[in-house]
Amino acid sequence: MRISESVFCYEGDRVDYSRHGYFSHYPGIGSSNFLVIQGDVQLMIDSGMSKGPHRRRLQAEQSSDGVDLNESAVIVFSHAHPDHTMMAKELAKKGEGIAFLMHEDNEKLTRNPDFLFEYYFNYPDWFRSELFVFPGVLIKNHLRTLGLSFDYIKVDNFFSDKMPNDFGCGIMKPLALYGHCQGHCGFHLPNEGIVYSGDLFDLRCSPGASLLSSDSSWALSVANLQSLLKLDIGTLVPGHGCPVLGVTAIRETLNRVLEETYMYKPAVLDCLKKLGRPSSISELHSRLYPDSIAYNAFSRKITIYNILKELKSDGLVDVQVRRHKGLWQA
Repeated sequence: MRISESVFCYEGDRVDYSRHGYFSHYPGIGSSNFLVIQGDVQLMIDSGMSKGPHRRRLQAEQSSDGVDLNESAVIVFSHAHPDHTMMAKELAKKGEGIAFLMHEDNEKLTRNPDFLFEYYFNYPDWFRSELFVFPGVLIKNHLRTLGLSFDYIKVDNFFSDKMPNDFGCGIMKPLALYGHCQGHCGFHLPNEGIVYSGDLFDLRCSPGASLLSSDSSWALSVANLQSLLKLDIGTLVPGHGCPVLGVTAIRETLNRVLEETYMYKPAVLDCLKKLGRPSSISELHSRLYPDSIAYNAFSRKITIYNILKELKSDGLVDVQVRRHKGLWQA
């Protein structure tokens, strides 16, 4: 979809709310949105995933727009999570000379073949056992077989968020949006009035900020959302979900996400108090999100865990580990 004269947006995940099965509800699950910017060179912001039921739809949309991803000379990543990077591997296999850029805080991850497991799932053993049915070593090996690594993506160009950059497509300002994870960036195209917010929020998972990483921060997410409200934006493209068009709609969306983010902490604390006994994250999840499906359940448990960490640092809750199970109490 063309969103300005030189910028195209492609929606990786497309939610079908009329269908309730795991795979039918989220056809194309796993692929982020991405932008294609045509200037002196063709640049992509993120690349999404190359495989899945969304692939044919995206190919048809790109053909209609006259866009060929293989002509991309530069791919800039918002962060290192695989749903934003894996199609870049396929493009790198086909062509030569693609420049890959990422924020400098992600450099260690791009050198690590087990980056997804060791970073994204960097939780205590007792919480990992709540998240996963299978032992960690089996999951790590499974992720390897899926190809979730940086093979073929040689990120040799690392940027800072301190200064505007001209990547051959006009001025593009990286935005430090570290609430989702350290080194996570959005991108502001001021001449176009466009912001790509990456995974700052993901409304498929939770109504507030996307606290889905081991180093997600509630406080930074609040600050990030407040900073976006100060920008002059006509088009807001999240990392997942539909673009938001128009100043009023964007302001309403950001304010709603901000308000829901504020509510995370009192909602979890109130639920824990009402249970009135030491409770697991799974118990809290079933009370707070009774409508979850498989993907939501996984993501929302991580959100609850990160909020409990915040509440613990505030001195409002504590956790005891009994028989490899974390039990929280207000």
